[in-house]
Formats: sequence, structure tokens, C-alpha cells
Amino acid sequence: MDEDLLLENSQKLQAVLPSVKDKSKPSAATSYTIGGVKVEFPVKAYPSQISMMTKESRVSHSEYVSDYQEDLSLDSSSMADSSSEDLNSTLFSTQHDISMQEEAGGTLNFVPERVRIPAVSKIFYGTRTHKQITQIVRELRKTVYKDGLRMTILSSRKHTCINDEVLKAKENINDLCQELKETEGKNCRHLTSFKKILPQEMGGKNILPNLFDIEELVTLGRKHSSCPYYVARELVNNADIIFCPYNYIIDPLIRKSLELNINKSIILLDEAHNIEDVSRDSASGSFDLNDINNTLQVTLIPYRVSKIFYGTRTHKQITQIVRELRKTVYKDGLRMTILSSRKHTCINDEVLKAKENINDLCQELKETEGESNRWYRKDRTPMSIKYTLHFWCLNSGLVFSDIRESARSVILTSGTLAPVDSFQSELGTQFPIKLEANHVIDKDQVFIGVLGQGPQNIPLQALYKNTLVGDV
Repeated sequence: MDEDLLLENSQKLQAVLPSVKDKSKPSAATSYTIGGVKVEFPVKAYPSQISMMTKESRVSHSEYVSDYQEDLSLDSSSMADSSSEDLNSTLFSTQHDISMQEEAGGTLNFVPERVRIPAVSKIFYGTRTHKQITQIVRELRKTVYKDGLRMTILSSRKHTCINDEVLKAKENINDLCQELKETEGKNCRHLTSFKKILPQEMGGKNILPNLFDIEELVTLGRKHSSCPYYVARELVNNADIIFCPYNYIIDPLIRKSLELNINKSIILLDEAHNIEDVSRDSASGSFDLNDINNTLQVTLIPYRVSKIFYGTRTHKQITQIVRELRKTVYKDGLRMTILSSRKHTCINDEVLKAKENINDLCQELKETEGESNRWYRKDRTPMSIKYTLHFWCLNSGLVFSDIRESARSVILTSGTLAPVDSFQSELGTQFPIKLEANHVIDKDQVFIGVLGQGPQNIPLQALYKNTLVGDV
């Protein structure tokens, strides 16, 4: 009975769904003319992919047609993997920059009067994880642009360090690496020879291929004892495309430490629905009392006032001086103490009865274990209270404005950017070019149904008790 029911449902499903053979898959590489430029796409593009490349071409060429930069917001929730069209549309724009530069010396009758011929822009491709970078490099290798490109991948020392002694530390790899770099006679052997695998024009032996992922970079680094971390950083200056986690681009402190110049660059951020949080986090910070005190010590050194020791002949005179001090305008900002003998400050009645040897008795009680010393206890644990000062940035546009004003073009792609209006408001940026693409799957290829029970006629209910049941 159950087998008959399954067979019947299968036949119904086959009747609703079109044959897979009727829907051709993307085929071999195809050429498209987008924005007046020939684009070589590694497969036959879907209509939504062509729309996406068309929008991106407008953004990438915005400086050729106007004096203001343009930003693009792409909601690609309904599209296939967008890494191919992102790369191709941006790469052909860069190639178009080069061809226009080559022709700049001749007659360009077709170019508007406001045309500017800038240097070829660097492309910063930001992703959320290093795994996504590996996938993007794999897609890049499928394009016709792969041979003429120069690239690098920026990542943390955690992913690229090959010094086994440093790696043992796990927690403070950055500090140990920096210490080896700055200490004479202790330099990391991989750092001293890191240029070996660089291209010849950078003083190397051209061992590193022009396209690589992090794993390949680390493997070559180990084989030739060349530090992958500093190889990747050295390649930044000559690279056409720089792949990195997108907090490297957004966080101004990371950009400064890595000396990344995003001025007039093309910034493409994938999975951009996290950009708001990353922007807010990069402008936020937490500081404990030690951080604050250390900062104050450094900041206030030029203004530090010397301690004042005020000696008197009797304690009665000290009382008079304190009384007069309370009348001054300086009383609220002063910190003071009074040093005197135990005769004047001891409050232990048993010790005070001795009168003559108060100091000895006090010291004896201090060094004696037990309950006899209720005023002074060496084993008393002070209350531990940790104070932390938090600065929380609530406006993501504060950080993103720096990127908007510096970059030539900003392209954001994600599956969950909609509604775009609120997204623009959060980032404090208007995106004049927007695309919410259609799905690559036709409606007649989609079947929606509900399964209320399993083959054993057991209702499918997401309850804990049902997890104890066997086959449903």
C-alpha cells in the first residue's frame, strides 16, 4: 500500500515538473557587448546575470561620464552564484580603462567633453570568510581575463604564518611575529627570504603564479621558506585585484595598519547585508581601567604636578592646616593623606591598653594567624569589581562615509539587501544604481507542495517527543 502511494505521488510530481532535458544548462563561454564593451563570460549568462553586469558597468564607468562617483546596490537573492558576473563585469571595466588609456594619445571623437582618463583603478573584493575567497579564485580561473591579472589575498597571520615556533603560541601570534621582526638577531628565517617567490619585477624568482588561493600561497611559502603573510602584503602595490575579508576595507584602523589606499578604487563587497554591523563595530570599543590609566599616564606626563610634602612639628598643626585648606577653591581637586604614628591611629582596644609598646603589639598581631587580629587580615580577599568603559557606535554611516567619499565606485551585493531604502538610510548613502534581479529559475520549474505525513502515515510534526520515534 505504501509503495503504491509513493509511486502515485512520484507520477504526479513528474507530470508537474518539466523535463530536465527541456531546460538547457549554461553552455560554453559567450561574448556579450555591455555598455559598448565586449565582455567574455565563461558560460552562457542568464538574463538576470546580464542585467547585473549592465548595472555594474555603469558604476565602473561612472567617472568617464560625470564628475561624481556612483554606488551600486544589488539584491541578488534570486540569482545564481554572482561571483562570476561580479568579476567579469568589473574586470572588463578595468580592461576598458586600459584600452582607453592606450587610445588617449589619439583622437577620441566618441568620448564626451567631460571625459577623464584616470589610472586603472585597483579592485578591492571583500568577502565575509576566507572560504569564499577560495571559491571566487576558482571562478576567476574560468575567465579569459585570468592570464593578465595580478592579484593578492590579505588574511591574518593565523591563516598564513608558517613559523612552527610562533604557531605553538596560538593566542598571541601577532605579537610574537612582530617581536621577531623588530628584534635584532631573532628575525624569522621565513621573513628574511620572503621575496624569493615574488615576481621578477619585484625582486623575486617568479615562483608564485598570478592566480592563487590561500592554501596554495601557504604551500609555496613552506616549500621555499618565504613568509606568505608578508608576500601577500608586498603584492598589494602591484595587484589589480586585492581579495580580503571586508572588515579589512571597512575598518579604518586595519586599513591604516596594512597601508591600504582605497582612494579612487573600485570596492566590491559580497554578502553585504553584514556591512552595517561591521561598520558599527569598527567604530566601537571597550576600555578597562588599566587602559584608561595607561592612556592618562602618557597623556598627562607634560602636565603632571610634583607631590607636595608638608611637614609640621605637631599633629595639632596639621588639623589647623586642613581646616584652612577646606576654605580654598582648590579643595575639590586635591588628593591628600596624613602620615602619623600608630599611637594616634590605632583603634584596637587591646593594643591601646599596652600604651608603651603599641608598635610591637600591632606588628605581632599583623604577623599572627588566627582571629586575634580582626582589624588586619593578610588572607582577606578584596572585593573584585571590574569597570569597563564602552563606546558603542550606533550609526554605521559614520564609518561607511569614509569609503563612500574615497572610492571611485562601491558595489554591494547580497541576497538579503531588500528593502534597499532602509539599507541606504542605515549606511547614510544613496545608491543611484540599484538592481533587484529576477530568479534564474523559471516559474514552471518550481513545484511547491506540503508533506503532512511520512511513508508510515505518521504526521510530520516538529515536536521533541517525535524525535524518539523511529522511522516516520
